Amino acid sequence: MTFAKYRLGEDVEVSGTLTGLGDQKGRVTEIVYDKLSSQFFYNVQCGEDRHYAQERFVSTVQKLNEGT
Repeated sequence: MTFAKYRLGEDVEVSGTLTGLGDQKGRVTEIVYDKLSSQFFYNVQCGEDRHYAQERFVSTVQKLNEGT
């Protein structure tokens, strides 16, 4: 069984390679699994922009001073 790396509502960063606008921070609003390619795709809301990204273009947001 395959599980998504990120969860709905999780804060993530979408790569500038995909957006063409630099890295953008946003929140996962939808997760879709494509059986044909065996990949997860994430719909990420970044302010007024929305990006439909493969898992490889999404990463966790690095938080400064985590744990302090």
